[in-house]
Amino acid sequence: SADTGPFAAIVAAELGVEALGDPLAVMASSPNPFVAAVAIGAALRLGVSPIRVGRVEQVEPFIDAASSREIADWSAGGDAR
Repeated sequence: SADTGPFAAIVAAELGVEALGDPLAVMASSPNPFVAAVAIGAALRLGVSPIRVGRVEQVEPFIDAASSREIADWSAGGDAR
């Protein structure tokens, strides 16, 4: 079955649910690089320090560059597509 974590992370970040910063920081260490990238992006969008969660670019070698750029742009305040 599909992992719903990335979708939940995006929804939380779009709604500004800052209380989920800690769980997103944990999700950012997921062994699945796409899940980790989305969690990092969502956490950064919510204001979690990059010192704590890292940067989306750190997982770019493990996901396609276009997805990494989209997630990084979104985490910096761009629109989700």
